[in-house]
This record gives sequence, structure tokens and C-alpha cells, in this order.
Amino acid sequence: MKQQKLESLKNVIACPVTLENFTDPVLLSSGHTIDRVALTGMVASGRTLKCPMTQKPIAANSTIPDKTLSSFMKLWPELESKVENMIRQAPKAKN
Repeated sequence: MKQQKLESLKNVIACPVTLENFTDPVLLSSGHTIDRVALTGMVASGRTLKCPMTQKPIAANSTIPDKTLSSFMKLWPELESKVENMIRQAPKAKN
């Protein structure tokens, strides 16, 4: 159960386009966040920009840095190892 929660958290901190942990998260006008490298790739493709979550058009120049997520991602490596250690050391649940 705890391992599943850790995996759920890892999915939240991964860019929905690159599937990698965020390094430079930007907030789209749709309210969703992607990594700047993904946005750059989308712009370079020349296609109409769409939010990967909603498929609604977005403007590349309307993005803003997601500072909260960026701050969390700086802490994540240390937090991840602590959480994994806690999971390993936790007593197994009895059925």
C-alpha cells in the first residue's frame, strides 16, 4: 500500500509528455504543468500547440514557471530516499 502511494507520487512529479521527473516545470494556460523541454519540443514541431492533458489549444507565450513544483523537485531526491527507507523499515501489514 505504501509502495503504491510512492508510485502515485512519482507519477504526479513526472511530466505527462516526457514521462521524466520535472526539471523546469511550466504552468500552461490550461492549468496543467509540463516540463519546459517538452514545451520547447512542441513549439519546434510547428504544429498547433495543445495541452497534453485537455487537448485544448494553448499559447506558448502564456506559460509561467511553476515555482512551487520546482521547489519541491529540488527537495525530491532527498525525500524519495527517506520515504523508500521508511517503507523498507515499516512492519508488514497482517492480513
